[in-house]
Amino acid sequence: MGYKETLLQPIRIGSKICQNRFFAQPMECVDSDSEGNPTDITLERYSKLYDGGFGLVDLEAITVTNESRARKTQLEIMPRNVEALKRFIRSLKEVNPNTLIVFQLTHSGEISESDFSRKVCVKPMYGVGGDLLTEEEVDHIMDQFVLASQICEEVGADGIDMKLCHGYLGSQILRPYNDRDWKYGGPWERRVQWAYDLMERIQKAVSKDFLIGSKVSMFEGFPGGCGTAGPDSPLF
Repeated sequence: MGYKETLLQPIRIGSKICQNRFFAQPMECVDSDSEGNPTDITLERYSKLYDGGFGLVDLEAITVTNESRARKTQLEIMPRNVEALKRFIRSLKEVNPNTLIVFQLTHSGEISESDFSRKVCVKPMYGVGGDLLTEEEVDHIMDQFVLASQICEEVGADGIDMKLCHGYLGSQILRPYNDRDWKYGGPWERRVQWAYDLMERIQKAVSKDFLIGSKVSMFEGFPGGCGTAGPDSPLF
């Protein structure tokens, strides 16, 4: 079988069938309304992906909180967004009922924009800053991820992509730079436990057919970033 034939073959993901191997990566275009809901422009963009026959679409980073976010008009997923997201998914399924969609859930952490939200961090980084998160606050953020996952399922999405990459909170916790002495800091085993604990919480809150995955940064390109050996490691 050639690569063209392979790309067009269905593939099972969990209990769901993806009609082909074409995957639309999440790409933020920050065109929500003032409440973080999809607009007509958002719908037009994703409708084209559905009309194009993609097997799987990953919805651009959608924030689980309004308090800390990187962009003013990025998509948001909280109880106030439920009805708008239901209409959004319903409209997409009218275009193509066979395309699967997962939502990339995110929290911006230290790259939140302080002009309109709260910049927070798990360990202060020179030139970046942010309020130091307490363990209780991190636990609350995990609750927000769980609630967002439940909303995803409620509005008709097929699953979630936990964003543990690209400098957002998930990667801030996983990277070696997070050597702070706290529940999810220091040794790799403690840092990665955050991802395991978050996934387990989400699994308990959604149905067994709901897809749960994540995108993880392998190399961030700075000392102490993901892919380096320690908090002050040189790049190579």
